[in-house]
Amino acid sequence: MQQNLASIDVGTNTLRLWIGKIKDPKILTLHTDRANVRLGEGLKQQGVINEKAVVRAAPILVRFREAMERRSVDDFRAIGTSVFRKAGNGEETIQRLYNQTGVPIDIISGEEEARLSVRGILWNFPQSCNRAVVVDAGGGSTELIIVRDYRIEAVHSIDLGAVYLTETYFKHDPPLEKEIEGLRGCVAEQLGKVIMLAPFKDIIREGGYRLVGTAGTATTLAAMDLVLRDYISELVHGHVLTINKLLALFDRLRVKKAKDRLVLAGLEPGREDIILAGLIIWIGILKAFSLPEMTVSHNGILEGIAIDMRERNREICCTR
Repeated sequence: MQQNLASIDVGTNTLRLWIGKIKDPKILTLHTDRANVRLGEGLKQQGVINEKAVVRAAPILVRFREAMERRSVDDFRAIGTSVFRKAGNGEETIQRLYNQTGVPIDIISGEEEARLSVRGILWNFPQSCNRAVVVDAGGGSTELIIVRDYRIEAVHSIDLGAVYLTETYFKHDPPLEKEIEGLRGCVAEQLGKVIMLAPFKDIIREGGYRLVGTAGTATTLAAMDLVLRDYISELVHGHVLTINKLLALFDRLRVKKAKDRLVLAGLEPGREDIILAGLIIWIGILKAFSLPEMTVSHNGILEGIAIDMRERNREICCTR
């Protein structure tokens, strides 16, 4: 009998829950939940996760735990990413959240975050597997992964995140031109360093690689391009975004105040202020790798965590 598994991603901007079963060759989703709590709010300036962010996160984790109990989850794992790695009080916050919610959170490295994301993407996204640059652009960091023949060849994590960049560069709403240019310059500089590294500059020279994007900004951009009033994962998964579409969307968003962006279909509340920075990151990535388009994957780290759990549980059963 297949186990009911659950995975939780405690990110810089969003907390996400997935409950389901892994049934070869499919991932069966039973329940999902998410909330934009902005754990990384003020982290760039203060160096710590602030009290208000913890207060916002705790009831969401309780809600997730109760959902797992209702659905008789056999095993689960919650992971903490960039926000906890960077915060001076990351470990302390993990302990506080555990005391308040009963949900233990593992802080993982950028490399482990990338590995888990790729596991989820490659499970049922075979057209991207042969030659791909898989990118997980989150609220606090961006992980770039070279995949060839179902294997990860290189991983590189950089400090480009939609939350951090928004707080650092955008002081006006809508942002001033000089603020946008400052953010663009930061993105171009960091990506310029990456593409000079041997594995990344080699793939640019070779060509023939597909760019696969995952995480909240990528799926939100796909939902906006599809004009989805309600998010439909089956439509988002595999959707292709060209750089021209992204540039056109950028021109629409840059002149709007954050609250006014919410009228646009597909834009999830809680992302209205950071979507522009996230969009600039993705445009920068396409330009850096000289690629005309990206393919969006709905699957990512949540599914990867579940796949890992299933394999670990199988190994434990086999050794008994």
